Amino acid sequence: MPLTTGSGACVGMVSAHVDRPLDGLRTAQLTALEALGAQAGRWLAWHERTVLLDALEHLHALGRAQRGAGTRRS
Repeated sequence: MPLTTGSGACVGMVSAHVDRPLDGLRTAQLTALEALGAQAGRWLAWHERTVLLDALEHLHALGRAQRGAGTRRS
């Protein structure tokens, strides 16, 4: 199941491996899985745009502050 953003970009994939073939999913089950994949994909895209970028900016600021303080690594 692809994890998609609101614009339809694929940002991940979920798959399942079972020990026997499935007889097929009902339309309602496929619809629910597609909705879940879209919701998870939108969340992943949001997380990358906000939380991840904030964390990287914080690390960058820490690195700049340490470089300016003249500290040396041993």
